[in-house]
Amino acid sequence: CSSDLYPSAVARYEQRRVYGGTNANPNFIFFSKINDEEDFAPTQDDKTVLDTDGISYGISNVNAAISWISASTDLIIGTSQGLFRLVPNQYSAAVSPRTVRIELLDEIGCDKAGVLAGTSLFFPNDSGTELLEFKFDADIQSGTTDDVAKFIYPTFVKDKIKKVEFQNNPQPRVWVLTESGLLYVMTYHRQENFYAWSKQETNGTVADITVLRKGYDSDIDQFWITVKRGSRHYQERLFSEVDSATEPTFYLDNAIKVLNFDIGAHHADRKSTRLNSSH
Repeated sequence: CSSDLYPSAVARYEQRRVYGGTNANPNFIFFSKINDEEDFAPTQDDKTVLDTDGISYGISNVNAAISWISASTDLIIGTSQGLFRLVPNQYSAAVSPRTVRIELLDEIGCDKAGVLAGTSLFFPNDSGTELLEFKFDADIQSGTTDDVAKFIYPTFVKDKIKKVEFQNNPQPRVWVLTESGLLYVMTYHRQENFYAWSKQETNGTVADITVLRKGYDSDIDQFWITVKRGSRHYQERLFSEVDSATEPTFYLDNAIKVLNFDIGAHHADRKSTRLNSSH
């Protein structure tokens, strides 16, 4: 197989395998047949076209090289020339060779992959200096884009965004890894218009991040980081107690957990503990 046919992005959407952005056709998206992820033929042997057949479709802007694809209710496509979505036309319930269409959502280039958080999409701009939130309003079939990194400006101007991940529970969190290996997290609640940033201190340089959906027995998401210390890399899981299969509910600035504490013990036998906190 020629390297010109290797895709730059892959996803699954409506029971189809989806590839996008080959070297030969950087602005094209390719769908497999329904329930057959290895067959991309656009027609039957007799040249007839069925709704279940493969699809090859190009973005109208030939310079819009596809960088990433994210599947939700719609198929979101990130390109060098803007953000697009692929949907069936208004009279059809599913994508087919006869109903597919691609429309421009925003003209901001977005080479680095974005993450979906409900009806919002978070993605870095081309330069990696902004974290943009695209909010789509289905009622008016339109959306708006805003830079949520403005709350901690100029953090990403000095240290550009490398990767973004989304953790849905126990609370919505957008994780951001920078080029220098620093880690930031934004707690996010769209209904309350709430955005809260914090920097995570780590022992070493963070090389990569990922979220394991429902990784705990309690269906809580696990957040994993790859940390470089010296010449070695370590895979580490955040927000978990030692030998615990569930995420703890122990969230305080400073605290000590005491097991089997005898409330009736004599005062003179008790040990005192001082907690230091900086505000």
